[in-house]
Amino acid sequence: MKVGYLDRSVVVAAIALMISATVPATATPIQWTEAMGGNGHWYEFVDFSEDLTWYEAEIECVSQGGYLATITSQEESEFISNLVLPNTTEAEFSWIGGWQDHGDPGYSEPGGGWQWTTNEIWSFTNWRSPDPNNVSPGEDHLSIYSWDGAHAYHGKWADLPWDRANVQGFICEIPEPGTLSLLLFGGLALFAGGRRCRQHD
Repeated sequence: MKVGYLDRSVVVAAIALMISATVPATATPIQWTEAMGGNGHWYEFVDFSEDLTWYEAEIECVSQGGYLATITSQEESEFISNLVLPNTTEAEFSWIGGWQDHGDPGYSEPGGGWQWTTNEIWSFTNWRSPDPNNVSPGEDHLSIYSWDGAHAYHGKWADLPWDRANVQGFICEIPEPGTLSLLLFGGLALFAGGRRCRQHD
């Protein structure tokens, strides 16, 4: 059965039902200020020690008053790649807030029907060639490469299944500064009982 994007009310209900004491490592939130040409939002890279699904990552961001980051311009892409996303060889992929809607009138594989969870206009893209390619059935969710820049993939996008293995990071975008203290002092709680990933070859 195909899993579609969760309605916000469903997300909130899921948070109440699924709580864990596990706390991932979080980087310091970074603001893309208006002085920098940004939107004033805060961005946080979260590095988890084990696999997590796209839905687990989105639910966690929503619980903090935000959402998985949406990247809608070249400027935002450069900000995230240069200042938010770590240069590392440890976490190949990290989740961001795009998904492919099979019910969209423009849906086609591999590049049709993509959208942001916020319903912002999908126009800017930063795919790593040859992505999107739907090389494994169900590659309907968006990730960003966090490989070392020497691989030339850092900051590029890839389409992956929602439960793809070896995705151990995600980026939250927080519009309201009032929620920032939750990130700084409370950490991020993920779900121990969530579905674990299996590699799709």
